This record gives sequence, structure tokens and C-alpha cells, in this order.
Amino acid sequence: ARRAHNPKVVGSNPAPATRYTEKPNSSELGFFVFRPLTNQSPMYIGELSRKTGASRKAIYLYEQMGLIPKPTRKGSYRVYADVAIHQIQTIRCAQTLGFKLKELVEALASNNSAPRSSMALMLEQIELKRSSLHSQIETAQAQLLLLNQLEHELLHSPELMNCELPVDSSPKGKL
Repeated sequence: ARRAHNPKVVGSNPAPATRYTEKPNSSELGFFVFRPLTNQSPMYIGELSRKTGASRKAIYLYEQMGLIPKPTRKGSYRVYADVAIHQIQTIRCAQTLGFKLKELVEALASNNSAPRSSMALMLEQIELKRSSLHSQIETAQAQLLLLNQLEHELLHSPELMNCELPVDSSPKGKL
């Protein structure tokens, strides 16, 4: 069995640098309103994982993909700033809304250096996602219409069991 090792940070916390975090504001998009952080308390990956609910593996992936900035290091340990909490919460919220990590890379990766351009890119991604959802809704509505037609035909002519609807050569779903 492996023993957990909790390293201690020696010395005082450095003066807060100019960092950015998301803060909701009623006049702007809630995910991407940026302000300087004031209380920068460094944390290790375990604490970041507990605070965000993201696994260590997910946090490593976010770093690798550029969704969150690479943390500073104290020896061999990763040390994260508070801003990582907000960035990971944004990522997880976007995933809940149906975004794939690949869709977030361009917008959120720029968040690390240019917060305002990040907002524009994220708004673009939101519009693309909205368009995709509208297309999926239209497809589902067309399928519902065809199902209703088939049901009507079967109820009025059960002996026929004949589907004269167009058949897709690549049906969706499992066989």
C-alpha cells in the first residue's frame, strides 16, 4: 500500500500577481468576466481536485490540452493558483452543457493570456453549439413525424405491416 505524502509549503506566500478569474456580472456573460485575483493561496493537485470535483487525471488532461495554465513547481510538486478553480469549474460547466474538450481548447486556452479574446471565442463556440442543437432538434422532430405516420398506418391497416417510408442506408442506433 502506498502512503500519502502531504508536502508543506515553506516560507510565506508571494505577493499576488496579476491573474484573472471569472466573476459573474449581470451585464456580461457569466462565465467570462475577468477581474484581478486578490487572495492567491497556492494549492497542490489533491486540494484542487477536492475543491473542483475534477479528478487528478482530468486536471492533468486540462493542462496537457492547454485549457488551464501549467502550474508552477515546488520541487516535483505542481502548485496551482486559485484561478485554476474557476477555470476548471468553467470547463466542467461547459461539459455539462454538451461541449467537448476539443471545442473548448481554442477559447479557453486563450483565456490564459487574453481574457477578452477568450470571451469572443467562447461566444462563437456557444453559437456553434446552439446551431448544432437546433439541427439535432429538427432531425428528431422529423423522426417523430415519421414514427407518427408509421403508427397511424399500422393502426389503420395492421395486416399490411408495410413501411413505405424512406429507409436510411446507415441507420442510427444499435442493431
